[in-house]
Amino acid sequence: MYDSKFLNLHSIQLYSGLDKSESGGGAIGVNPSTSKRRDKLYIIAEIVELARDGILKTHVMYRANLSYTQTKDYLKFMLKNKLIEKILINDKDIYKTTKKGIDFLQQYRDITELIRTHDENTTTIPPEHLLTKK
Repeated sequence: MYDSKFLNLHSIQLYSGLDKSESGGGAIGVNPSTSKRRDKLYIIAEIVELARDGILKTHVMYRANLSYTQTKDYLKFMLKNKLIEKILINDKDIYKTTKKGIDFLQQYRDITELIRTHDENTTTIPPEHLLTKK
């Protein structure tokens, strides 16, 4: 049913298009409360969630606890992949989640649920209300 390359954690990180050193790497779904490192997909899911109602770049940076360079790189990657869109409102760039971004959140939840069945102690799944399709 699933292509094995999509279930391989290293492959998932490579498909994200971001360098491993940018977020510290780690396994998909690493709980940030028990580990100081978050994986790239967790950060992308976090940004997609933050952008649901629209958000400024600086707010993404502070709320996701990223450096300016990391924020810029993540937003560029997410715009390129149409997970978010950039809208100009009152001369300010606002980042807003797209339908594809909401779909990504749901698929991220599905994947982390698959992994969670194998290791209950290290996988964090975002709360259900954050991932419900609108």
